[in-house]
Amino acid sequence: MANNSVAYSGVKNSLKEANHDGDFGITLAELRALMELRSTDALRKIQESYGDVYGICTKLKTSPNEVCGEVSVGEEEGEGETGWIEGAAILLSVVCVVLVTAFNDWSKEKQFRGLQSRIEQEQKFTVIRGGQVIQIPVADITVGDIAQVKYGDLLPADGILIQGNDLKIDESSLTGESDHVKKSLDKDPLLLSGTHVMEGSGRMVVTAVGVNSQTGIIFTLLGAGGEEEEKKDEKKKEKKNKKQDGAIENRNKAKAQDGAAMEMQPLKSEEGGDGDEKDKKKANLPKKEKSVLQGKLTKLAVQIGKAGISVNCAYTSKILPPEKEGGLPRHVGNKTECALLGLLLDLKRDYQDVRNEIPEEALYKVYTFNSVRKSMSTVLKNSDGSYRIFSKGASEIILKKCFKILSANGEAKVFRPRDRDDIVKTVIEPMASEGLRTICLAFRDFPAGEPEPEWDNENDIVTGLTCIAVVGIEDPVPDAIKKCQRAGITVRMVTGDNINTARAIATKCGILHPGEDFLCLEGKDFNRRIRNEKGEIEQERIDKIWPKLRVLARSSPTDKHTLVKGIIDSTVSDQRQVVAVTGDGTNDGPALKKADVGFAMGIAGTDVAKEASDIILTDDNFTSIVKAVMWGRNVYDSISKFLQFQLTVNVVAVIVAFTGACITQEKSFLTLIVEEMLLCMLLLQNIILLFLIPLC
Repeated sequence: MANNSVAYSGVKNSLKEANHDGDFGITLAELRALMELRSTDALRKIQESYGDVYGICTKLKTSPNEVCGEVSVGEEEGEGETGWIEGAAILLSVVCVVLVTAFNDWSKEKQFRGLQSRIEQEQKFTVIRGGQVIQIPVADITVGDIAQVKYGDLLPADGILIQGNDLKIDESSLTGESDHVKKSLDKDPLLLSGTHVMEGSGRMVVTAVGVNSQTGIIFTLLGAGGEEEEKKDEKKKEKKNKKQDGAIENRNKAKAQDGAAMEMQPLKSEEGGDGDEKDKKKANLPKKEKSVLQGKLTKLAVQIGKAGISVNCAYTSKILPPEKEGGLPRHVGNKTECALLGLLLDLKRDYQDVRNEIPEEALYKVYTFNSVRKSMSTVLKNSDGSYRIFSKGASEIILKKCFKILSANGEAKVFRPRDRDDIVKTVIEPMASEGLRTICLAFRDFPAGEPEPEWDNENDIVTGLTCIAVVGIEDPVPDAIKKCQRAGITVRMVTGDNINTARAIATKCGILHPGEDFLCLEGKDFNRRIRNEKGEIEQERIDKIWPKLRVLARSSPTDKHTLVKGIIDSTVSDQRQVVAVTGDGTNDGPALKKADVGFAMGIAGTDVAKEASDIILTDDNFTSIVKAVMWGRNVYDSISKFLQFQLTVNVVAVIVAFTGACITQEKSFLTLIVEEMLLCMLLLQNIILLFLIPLC
């Protein structure tokens, strides 16, 4: 080190005084002459005079390797004491991000669990307790309850059928077979949890709930694999502590008996009235309604119609008194059936008296309503051995099965096709033009002396009817459709009503406007236009129809699914159409599942429709769809703005850091600031997402 210091001082002296350069093997003049050379001349001079660059270093008494080592280990003053700050800052940022992310995931999981618990508590089922029909939470169903099952229900427990009306169950979730299984008392009375009621209605006595039901057993088996080791440990402990286990077993038996008493206690309690009151609170808010009698009804027609409407409507449909004095009656159940029951009350006839005289168990045969029949029929057996069948349904379908009609004098006269056409022109079409859905009421008698009909042959039973009356029902026109149109949403009506009624309702709603070139088609015409000669659906044919289609009347659930699929798969417009579908029936499940967003009715909707949907409207109100769209767009705009801000800041920061590093060839002060800013932005991003994600 001493020699180096002397040599270094010698260099200083040589720079100051040109004469004192004898200590080195090269003079200052030689170095100046060397630096004036260029390119190959300089290289040749170095090789001829000094051998190479190391030769020059030797003459100058310096070592390149020693200099590189000193430079590489060089530190500024105080850098060793503060160097840990950068690492600690990065570690702290990572810890903060991990904690925020973990808290975010935990809060979301907590919200989802709370929502699931709330849904389970709100899911109710109809049972009979204390002689009263009430609705209770599914978790409160106990063994021994008499449960009412109806079209669209998801069975929450196992049971045995004690009374059924054309009951068909979808057991594909358990067996994998898509065919519906017909349930009856004499052939197959077992009903299993997790299956869906596709047709009919009935009652069952609950035999297994919770982990003992079919669904519970499956879930128990799914979790059995993880519990095998615990069971082995328990067996070892049992061998060591037999005496203690015996005492514990006795205590467990006593507790089990107490638990059974507590489970069966609701059967003896007075929950009927409270449950009924809860059910009443769940009913829709009353709306202003009006009843207009456009024609006269004879006493015989009123009497037969009273019995027909009372027993040929689901017994779960009823009209409750208003909650407040002077208020409107509340409708519970199917709204169409409630309207018919309201007609009886307006005629000063009490339907409940008929139901008390003829309970649901006394119904001999019921052909429940579905999208194929578009009607409902109920068979009663009289005391003299005769039978009477009551039918109600779409007017044009029931009228085709009527051979007689009650005259103004109350006598049944022959009903010819010409008379049917007159009723269509004078009664049905005028009602349909005013937006009324027409329903025909009819009946038929089977004399006692004749052989008992084959009740499974529906086509031979529901024919030769006698028409009682044609009634019209007006649906409320929601103003929310106009809000949807102002928001850029195209509303299309897919209904089972006839085309005249559908067109009138669509005009009132604002779906159709006079003078516009839009299509109103029936289901048959729609299928004829979209299918080729082989009966196959072609997307090109659908693309020619759906942009102008506004009303699809007399359609089936299959037509609804076809239309939804056709719009989603269409390539007519540059952007793919986003389709939302509303539905309440079991057959609406495929369309709800296929749509981008499926809305199911929370009150009138079946469990099958609710499972297939994405959003459940708890109030069955179309206005709620507008609110959902508003909130969805608001959240989408907020996320878009947040992502734009994040991308802008992060991209600019990365570009600045990269450019600065490339230009300066070292870590500049600006680069350090950008790196710290990126870490802060990462932390800020997670904090913002903590509050933004729950809104999604």
